[in-house]
Amino acid sequence: MPFKLSVHTLARAGMTKSRLVNSMKNAVVSRLIFPLDHKVLSRAELVTSVSYTVSEELRKFHNCKAEVVGNGVDTEFFVPKESSNGSPSILFSGRLILEKGLLYLIECAKYVCDKYPSASFVLAGSGPLENTLKKSIEREGLSKNFALLGNLDRNKLLLHYQNSTIFVLPSIYESFPNVLLEAMACGIPVVATRVCDAPKIIKDGENGFLVPPKDPYALARAIVILLEDEKLRKRMGSASRDRVEALYSLNALTEKMLSYYDFLKTH
Repeated sequence: MPFKLSVHTLARAGMTKSRLVNSMKNAVVSRLIFPLDHKVLSRAELVTSVSYTVSEELRKFHNCKAEVVGNGVDTEFFVPKESSNGSPSILFSGRLILEKGLLYLIECAKYVCDKYPSASFVLAGSGPLENTLKKSIEREGLSKNFALLGNLDRNKLLLHYQNSTIFVLPSIYESFPNVLLEAMACGIPVVATRVCDAPKIIKDGENGFLVPPKDPYALARAIVILLEDEKLRKRMGSASRDRVEALYSLNALTEKMLSYYDFLKTH
């Protein structure tokens, strides 16, 4: 019987990116999980993945071709709201880990806050980097400009999306950043690093800005450009919402998945 396999991430890829090598875990991945992955992948009639990054990892590690379906976002829940004018608020949502590039965001904040002293950087999420971030924020004299909120439930996170001026994702590595889709669905402009699948989601200069990773100056410049131009923010926010509705809504994702199931039926 033909079957479809959807891949969200690969254990082998995670092992190669790990900063702290756990020899026992890597041995299990290499000797057990990797061969099992390979066996299952080789028998699937159709393989899909959530991102071009994962598809490339499938090709690299398993010589397997995967159709990119992507992830979807609930565009009926994540909706725009007319935010009140106030101090600029730059939001990040995600795990507090090195791969998210948050130490570069703190350095970036120094330049932004020189120009906009009342700007606030809001970090929603938790992770092992939290104490390091707090110390770095205090050392740079930015305690009044940063708020670390920890993990938020869906409803509270929605309010922060809707009331933020800009969403920022300074990652060094991503597979498929759903937080970008959530922010875009809420109609706010985004600034993200040009890594992995971000360039597939963001059209640079149209619905947000893409900057090089590990470059706090470029990150700050993009944020300041948006803070200085309300019309640009509104235009990019509207374009963000349109792009998510067209390509990444749950309806769009369902249609794409159904087309692949139809393919299986006829082959």
